[in-house]
Amino acid sequence: MRRAWASLGVVCFLSARLACVVCGLATPIGGCIRKYVSTSLDTARCADSLVHVLLHHSAFDARTLTAAISGAVCFQCQCTDAAAAAHVQIFRFLLRVLDVRALSPPSLAGCEADVEASATSALVALTMKLTESRFKPMFLRLLEWAAAATSAQDVETAGGDAGGRTRKAREAALFGVASALSARLRSVFVPYFRYLIDRAVGHLAGGAGSAAPKKKKRRGAAVDGGADADGDSELSWLLRVRVVRALHRGMLHDAGGFFDAEKLERLVPPLVAQLECGAPPVDVLLALAAQCSDTELDAGIGAGGVGAAAQLDMAGVAAAAALVQLAVTANSDVVWKPLNHRVLMATRSPALRPRLLALEVLVQVVERLREEYLPLLPETIPFLAELLEDVEPAVEARAQALMALLEDVSGEKLDQYLKI
Repeated sequence: MRRAWASLGVVCFLSARLACVVCGLATPIGGCIRKYVSTSLDTARCADSLVHVLLHHSAFDARTLTAAISGAVCFQCQCTDAAAAAHVQIFRFLLRVLDVRALSPPSLAGCEADVEASATSALVALTMKLTESRFKPMFLRLLEWAAAATSAQDVETAGGDAGGRTRKAREAALFGVASALSARLRSVFVPYFRYLIDRAVGHLAGGAGSAAPKKKKRRGAAVDGGADADGDSELSWLLRVRVVRALHRGMLHDAGGFFDAEKLERLVPPLVAQLECGAPPVDVLLALAAQCSDTELDAGIGAGGVGAAAQLDMAGVAAAAALVQLAVTANSDVVWKPLNHRVLMATRSPALRPRLLALEVLVQVVERLREEYLPLLPETIPFLAELLEDVEPAVEARAQALMALLEDVSGEKLDQYLKI
């Protein structure tokens, strides 16, 4: 079989019979043909053909697509020299695949998350084989791609929407890639957040990112914490959670002081706003739990009584965990004071979700800062007194846990200050 394909010419054969080749990657003969698929990525023509098959061939299921993308690209990236020589073509191919949410081809209905995750993994594998001089232009191109309008062909595929949905889909892919790169490269990737902070704040504060102006808010509209006109859609919530996750990883791996007091103070209001907004719809909650769960980042959040419903609310849990990490990264009362004040104010929300999540942030911050939190105690006590009398049992129970923790840290009973 190998001799027959070679005699026909690898590139021409793959272009004409790519559907069979991609399907073969998920079969026992995949090992024999995977290198031919990876060879096709060396030419723009065959890379586009492979993308066309992936996006439009109705015979594929998610498992086959995942095997095709990861197998072909990761095989190409096993050799540093090969990856470096073909990284432009491979990257172009992966950008097309990352457009899967924006294009929403019928053949991939329900499989978009799997395909996008596979392309993200392949992009990380490619990055690990590149020098910084090759990676930086590639990352800057990724930023341009996320903000750019789609082509006429993509508009037709996406049903004519080249605006809001496409931009949000690409920005969600961008921050998913940024989070994955940060998890793998750790402190090496932190300086690249200089290109992401403005966009992150824009998304969390309710704008459409740095590439588009903010929309005016309707008079009398409820606080939505950054959701836009279709803020209850899965894509909008996915974007916001991925932004929070990426910021969390950046702060977690910051070993060089990139996230200074000025940057962290700027992040406090939009992150706290994620606690104060309403919860996503149930179907979105389930999707976020499946796509955004991260036990490493969320360790300890919700373990002390937030309740089953809030534990499933990945948007709230992610924001709470990021705020705790922000406090740890800050290591300065210049940031702790405004952070503590905004979180305390969230405990006075009439809605249950913000009170529970704000309490969770306070508990975890006290756990992490210990004695360094004591200068903030005088401001906290009046809020704690109110929470101890909350009509919701879950809030009262968590407030009791916070009081016990503060008493342990301070070494004295707080009853006399609470006037209970």
